[in-house]
Amino acid sequence: MSDVQAVSDARHDARQSIPSVCGGDCQKTTVSADFSGIQLPFTRAVYGHELTSGGIYIEAYDGGDLGCPTASSPTPDRTIVISVMPPQLAAMSVSVTLFDFAKLVLKDKPLTKSTSGSARYLAADLGAAASPRFLALELEAVFPEGTLKGQLYATYCQSLDL
Repeated sequence: MSDVQAVSDARHDARQSIPSVCGGDCQKTTVSADFSGIQLPFTRAVYGHELTSGGIYIEAYDGGDLGCPTASSPTPDRTIVISVMPPQLAAMSVSVTLFDFAKLVLKDKPLTKSTSGSARYLAADLGAAASPRFLALELEAVFPEGTLKGQLYATYCQSLDL
């Protein structure tokens, strides 16, 4: 067996072990940042596929439209952007970028990047287009200004495919 085939088989086995059903509290987004005692909640999340890397691109928001984002969507108060690999059992290292468009905590700059971060899949169904595709993650990140922690439930948005 080639190394490429072994990696592919390992990813397939890991996907099979992650629950593909997510109900109740699993379908909630509870991610919140704490920057100097100011709580910044995020209320919804969406994802798309990174077509060249095979990864997943996730955005979580507070404010803005409820649907999939478009070029003409209203700007949300804040956004976090996360890139992760396809579902696997182990926690993975991630980079998180936080945009504070309302300038609630980032007064002199529009964004900040995490110095460390981790994510762990709780459930995922990234399958056929006819199925309701989703992912649920536990997420933690440390920024120079504070921390971010919680769960996010994201539904698929084709407009986020990169």
